[in-house]
Amino acid sequence: MDHTFHSDRITYMVRGPEIAPQVCEFYRKNYDFLKNTESLRQKSMYNEDSIRASLSAEYRLLLQKKAIRFWLFHRQMPDIVLGTVSFSHIMPGPYMRCYIGYKIDKDFLRMGYATEALSVTIPAVQKEYSLHRMEAFVQPSNIPSIRLMEHMGFSQEGYLKEAIFINDTWMDHLLYARNF
Repeated sequence: MDHTFHSDRITYMVRGPEIAPQVCEFYRKNYDFLKNTESLRQKSMYNEDSIRASLSAEYRLLLQKKAIRFWLFHRQMPDIVLGTVSFSHIMPGPYMRCYIGYKIDKDFLRMGYATEALSVTIPAVQKEYSLHRMEAFVQPSNIPSIRLMEHMGFSQEGYLKEAIFINDTWMDHLLYARNF
């Protein structure tokens, strides 16, 4: 799989620690926005050394074919991280599935970037890893994400009580899935 490619407005890159400054800026800028939807580290952990270590660990998971994270860069502003799309817990064999996660910079919401990114990355990863199924967890109050999942062909399959620990609270999530 090519780890750098483009769509109309986005450059998709799988990278290691060399993009730590841009990733660090993305998390610093979006910390308050993201803290209610994902498990974040303490704000003090978002420094270049910590991010560099995290990016190195992610790259090792890529080499092991266990996960892949695409960093989304704006084609017109190539130093700006728009967000990420990640495919984790890639399970081969009889499972042939993974989890999908995504996040977009708060300043680029509701502009179609998430739809564009998922439209490109889902088929590429599904083909590369011969996946039969992808699953996503969405908070019941996150209506834009629910609409995005449904638009991308995912269906709600369950309601998970106190499924993920976020912002010091066990949060309920909806399970969305898509079979190929």
